[in-house]
Amino acid sequence: MDTNTSSRAIVISVPSRLVLIVRDGPCTGQTYDTSTLNCSYLTVGRKKVLRNKSIAWIKDDAVSENHAEIKWDFKLGSWTLKDTNSSNGTKLNGIALEPQYAHQLKKGDRILFGTDSIVEVEVEEQTLKDANVETLIRAYVESVCQELEADAAKTASDATRCAQKALDALLESPEANKFAAGAS
Repeated sequence: MDTNTSSRAIVISVPSRLVLIVRDGPCTGQTYDTSTLNCSYLTVGRKKVLRNKSIAWIKDDAVSENHAEIKWDFKLGSWTLKDTNSSNGTKLNGIALEPQYAHQLKKGDRILFGTDSIVEVEVEEQTLKDANVETLIRAYVESVCQELEADAAKTASDATRCAQKALDALLESPEANKFAAGAS
């Protein structure tokens, strides 16, 4: 009888508490606290409701409906910010962000969403004692989803590259040239 069992260790980093404080713009004074919202993922945008996601709603015409994403990155152990191809862009500490690339956030960072809304980042470390079971389950599920999303994006990119190579090879073949000449 085989007594060896394999198990996968589940490692969850407890998300830091993230507080976003709108310091300038049409929504000055608004705050978004991930502890209060009980989330490890925020969508920043002008649209108030986005399919069961936590939202940092900024009522500002220069902010896109789905402007940016802020999420806890379990591998980095920190919060990240990603511009989601917004119309007017996002700046972190005065530097324009390239869309679709995650950038680490730290305490004191200043984010400009669009042209007017400036948000200050506050981060407070938390321990296992600070987190409830729901937060830990959400954190684990979100980390699994992040891994699946990254794997799917890589697979899609690899498949596209392979298809492009196959098409290039096909178009370079003598048969393709004969077909093209016969079509004329």
